[in-house]
Amino acid sequence: MKVWTYRDLTNQAESDIGRFMKQATMTTGEQSAVYKCWAYGAYIMWTHLTRDLRGEDEDDEVRLKRLIGLIPALIEEESYETC
Repeated sequence: MKVWTYRDLTNQAESDIGRFMKQATMTTGEQSAVYKCWAYGAYIMWTHLTRDLRGEDEDDEVRLKRLIGLIPALIEEESYETC
């Protein structure tokens, strides 16, 4: 029987979410919505399984939320060309 560590669960969730979101961009309509729901489901399962393991560090949660689009991606500093 496999024993899953916090890192194993997080890596698997990240992989699944990334795969589902990629599929969502490659399809349209209802099929795209299904993949997005699966990605969200993987995130929800991860939150339940790791609830007592995460501690104070929110980096993994923020990264997974960004993958799904629950929070906007980081906005890089704008660069301006000189006139």
